Amino acid sequence: MVAVHDIQFPVKISYGAKGGPEFRTTLIESPTGRSQSNIEWSSPRWKWTIDYGLKNRTYFEEILNFFINRKGRAYGFRFKDWNDYKADQSASGNLPVQLTVSTIPIDQTLQLTKTYSDGIYSYIRNITRPVDGTVKLYLQDIEINSLNYSIDYTTGLITWYSGFLNTPIIGDKITADFQFDVPARFDTDLMAASKELPEYSGWQGVDIVEVRE
Repeated sequence: MVAVHDIQFPVKISYGAKGGPEFRTTLIESPTGRSQSNIEWSSPRWKWTIDYGLKNRTYFEEILNFFINRKGRAYGFRFKDWNDYKADQSASGNLPVQLTVSTIPIDQTLQLTKTYSDGIYSYIRNITRPVDGTVKLYLQDIEINSLNYSIDYTTGLITWYSGFLNTPIIGDKITADFQFDVPARFDTDLMAASKELPEYSGWQGVDIVEVRE
């Protein structure tokens, strides 16, 4: 498994990334033209491409230093996908996170998740890199005091403290507002940078892929 450093890819560079969820499916066609799909990945893996245009030396050194310290594909990092980096309870463009509670004994952990639903089908994505200071939890739409729980920002696990007076019971729902990064890595060991002007450098077609944990 690729180890993930707890450092964020420069957001001023990731802002221009193109990409999103990717599946792997094999289609088999019969002589009659009918198709059968073979689903190789039941869960998506996110992937992006960054075209890092010409930048001055100071700006370019930031991505150079970042790439070298990740040793190419060897180590991962936190990546902000500007098309999908938060969830909240409102209906204004972001689906709410719903952690359906069966029972939660004191000191048990819950995994932070995000649900993608089209009204009929749903996909639940584990969120392992929430952004510090952005997480708010709600029990039956009432905000839970942050003194009642802790969050591991490198796993997305929520741990309830023994002093939690409003302990969730069977049938309760916990929702959340938060922002998150994605554990990711470079998909190359070579920085194929160019230098077309004396004080400017660039790096085109940089592929970054999610690290499955």
